[in-house]
Amino acid sequence: MRSPFRTTIRQLWWSPLACFGLAWAFSTTEIGRELEHHALDLCTKFRLGFQKPPDPRLAVVLFEDDTEARLGKPWPVERQYHAQMTQVLALAGARMVAWDVILDASREGEGDAVLGQIAEAANSAGVPVVSAGVTNADPTGAAPGREGPTKPLKHVEGDIGRLQGDKHAFIPYPQLRAVSLYGFADAHPGSDGIRREIPLVVRVGTEAYPSLSLQIILAHHGVKPEDVRVRLGAAVSFPAAGRTMRIPIDGHGNFLVNYRYDKTGHATDF
Repeated sequence: MRSPFRTTIRQLWWSPLACFGLAWAFSTTEIGRELEHHALDLCTKFRLGFQKPPDPRLAVVLFEDDTEARLGKPWPVERQYHAQMTQVLALAGARMVAWDVILDASREGEGDAVLGQIAEAANSAGVPVVSAGVTNADPTGAAPGREGPTKPLKHVEGDIGRLQGDKHAFIPYPQLRAVSLYGFADAHPGSDGIRREIPLVVRVGTEAYPSLSLQIILAHHGVKPEDVRVRLGAAVSFPAAGRTMRIPIDGHGNFLVNYRYDKTGHATDF
């Protein structure tokens, strides 16, 4: 005689599979994603009291209203100011300088040439300089020039078409991109306007490039593009500090952001 327990198990063996299937289907709906985002936000706030403070070696410099008032010049300022800041930071011992600014179009005056010269000198002294680009649906009219150190990532497993990106891109002006790195600052917000994920790999046309975030990491560790391996839905991996560093990404090349908050009672830093 069969036991009631075994009979029940045989009748309901498919229940876990059905539950997982229903949960997955629900997660693909708008309501499911909103609930997932809400749960993620609650977890992020809960971690606030336990997480370590940001690395003190990182410094974020902002161009704000008081900066404009002190300089007496509106944004965007002449690029000689970018050059001066880069030079000061390099001489002060910075390991690298990253500009979250899209310096695409050539401008009149000597600022473009000066910034290019300072960036080249900093790179030669072992201080990488990285600036930003961004993809665009229409041709951007990027001026031709000597190709610099920024190269597409060739070792990519998965469908590159699923990456954030577009057919064309705004990239740094010729004198700057010839002597320094750039990465793409594409970061689409979620349906509620909040960016919980940022891309580590971005598509330009049919090729994959490092995002600004990934390019900063690669430059910091001195990693060459040909040494980077991308497996969509798994990770970006590369050799660094005597080991293989692995950063998890989803099928779209995105990385989940770990927001950190100011604990001093002032406005949120980042």
